[in-house]
Amino acid sequence: MSRRTSGEGTICKHPGGLWQGKVSLGYSVSGKRVRRSVYGKTQEEVRKKMDTLRRKYRPGVTSFGQTVDAYLTGWMRDEVTVNTAPKTALTYQNAVDLHIRPYLGSKKLEKLTSEELRQWQRLLKELGKSDSVRHRAMSVLCTALNAAVRMEIIPENPLSRLKKPKIERRTPVVLEKVQSEKLIEVCSAHRIGDIVIVALFTGMRMGELIGLHWTDIDFEKRLLHVQRAVSSVRGKSVVKVPKTKNSRRTIVLDPIAMRALQERQRKANADGTNSPIVFCNFRRGYLSQSNLYSHVWKPLRKAAGLPDTFRFHDLRHTHASMLYSVGAGIRHIQERLGHADVGLTMALYTHLFQDAQRESVDRLASLGISYDVERKTQDVGTEPNANGNADLGNRGDQSPIDDGR
Repeated sequence: MSRRTSGEGTICKHPGGLWQGKVSLGYSVSGKRVRRSVYGKTQEEVRKKMDTLRRKYRPGVTSFGQTVDAYLTGWMRDEVTVNTAPKTALTYQNAVDLHIRPYLGSKKLEKLTSEELRQWQRLLKELGKSDSVRHRAMSVLCTALNAAVRMEIIPENPLSRLKKPKIERRTPVVLEKVQSEKLIEVCSAHRIGDIVIVALFTGMRMGELIGLHWTDIDFEKRLLHVQRAVSSVRGKSVVKVPKTKNSRRTIVLDPIAMRALQERQRKANADGTNSPIVFCNFRRGYLSQSNLYSHVWKPLRKAAGLPDTFRFHDLRHTHASMLYSVGAGIRHIQERLGHADVGLTMALYTHLFQDAQRESVDRLASLGISYDVERKTQDVGTEPNANGNADLGNRGDQSPIDDGR
């Protein structure tokens, strides 16, 4: 008889009459050996159950007894903060601290079930959490559990069986021509109001505008190179390279954007805030996104008579709409905005393409094809009889046709 290999387990007759199999599955986080027992009417049945158990907890799994809380702490420290941007890491941390850890932190990681996670989502909804909050929390936890599967800490992700809450995409809001003209008038008089005008005529993101340097602009060739983005994390400015290749792009400047940048240069010379940074603060450093939004954008928006619901980011949507209105193709819009792929552009601006589709359909009338409702037609396959009525053939008892209606 061959010697059993390590972890193969043992099978013996249980006093109750069934066969019992015992298998070692490794060690817990405290160093204690973890063993599991299975039962069956035959040795073969027990052996199959043991094989299934070993596949589920394959070698390398050492998370027995580890809580979700402990795992998430390590995951945030060793993976998220190392491999993601600071702002993204902060978003993950907030989701963990506010919406995951308080409800699931004490549970054992290897025992976490899909049903428990379904109940967690239901509880968040009962507590009044929005679909977007629940979606974000679910996405963060799913990413964490996928990492645990890759590291062979757990055999599978129990969250993968659940559907994420559906989020209705916000329809982009755009300015009318008169509103744009009023906004330009108001912003041109402000010390750094030209940042709004440049946003409107380049479609740049707020972080990209804040990170703009004079060396990124070629006034002679009317080119602007997007090289960096600045975000605010816990009150500190963090400079980073744009996250995708398409975000690192070159934008051709139109006359209005050119004039706004030249005016900004003149104002900087006049007030003594010359800096390598185009839109700098009074200390010649990077602007804070929150300060820009609260102390520059909001007052300018109010002075221009725009609704409070119109966001700074909607300037970007307005730029896309203006491009489309003058005949720019979807690929051009994608490249200018720096979207990762054209599918994102299509999804964001579906309303624009619906309008274009309506115009195309309306132009079908120019083909000259008509539908004359006055034209009299006869049913196909019928001939008038001597009385001038259609002959429907021999109907027998002439009973009404049962058409199922």
